[in-house]
Amino acid sequence: MFQGQDPFSGEWEFNQLLSSLSTPAPQFWSQGIIAGPDGISVHERIVRADGNASTLRVQARFDEKQYPVEGSPIVETIAYRRVNRHTILGRGMKQGNPSITETIVVSSDGKVLTQNFEIYRSGQLVAKGTAVFEKSLSAPD
Repeated sequence: MFQGQDPFSGEWEFNQLLSSLSTPAPQFWSQGIIAGPDGISVHERIVRADGNASTLRVQARFDEKQYPVEGSPIVETIAYRRVNRHTILGRGMKQGNPSITETIVVSSDGKVLTQNFEIYRSGQLVAKGTAVFEKSLSAPD
């Protein structure tokens, strides 16, 4: 099923013009992803509109079990499921409650990553959006 480099693997840079967020757009947002048929490693760097910065790290398997997330103010753990070569579903938790759902899709040409998400606090939807990332030109194909 998975031949060659995984389409999710690479360095991804946020494109504000192609994105639609319910909150102010970040000043900077990038994701370094290493993915394979069984799991994923993500190193995410964000500088929010207010200048607050965070670095998120997670290593998880595609088994729908919760794995720890380092550096996120939104989630403590996340579970992933690989739907197909180009689609991953995620469900994050904080203090035992759902805090984020996300659908992450890589285009068939492997150049665009689209992340549709909803963020919850105390069971209430507080933010949602579609974040579009483009594969960094410095990243190998």
